Amino acid sequence: MTLLWLVALISPAQQVVTSPTNLAGRWRLDIKRSTFGLGLTPKSQTYEIRYTSDNVELSSKFVGPEGEIAQTFLMIPDGKRHIASETATSKFFAVAHWEKEALVAEFRQVPKPGAADLESRWVSRFSTSSDGETLTVRKQVFGLGLIRDFQQTLLLVRDQ
Repeated sequence: MTLLWLVALISPAQQVVTSPTNLAGRWRLDIKRSTFGLGLTPKSQTYEIRYTSDNVELSSKFVGPEGEIAQTFLMIPDGKRHIASETATSKFFAVAHWEKEALVAEFRQVPKPGAADLESRWVSRFSTSSDGETLTVRKQVFGLGLIRDFQQTLLLVRDQ
């Protein structure tokens, strides 16, 4: 009876969320095996994923035709909305949770007043192969009326 009472006190949002799979490491995009939909095809892209407590930190470096874009996103897999990143012109929010072996995060970019950035939204699903050497990121991008929705599948290999 005491155990039942203790379990009832801990709501799902308060429970400690642990990673069911290890996404940590440095990852390099395999351009030939990836699909980009309407999105830009990069010259190169890397991800570095770290765990900080129960949070997941993703640092991305995208090299495209107009240069390099580097950004870090914080994902807190508790199903609540948190600030994931901030630039001079936009705030990025994320709602993240574990879905079996995959980390699923819904991102929203909200431009700051007066900024030329566009509002955008996308959902990314991060999972690794059974041998842990390939990271797959399935991304659904929602155009919010400005462009058509599209999908991307990014395949990244562990960078030794």
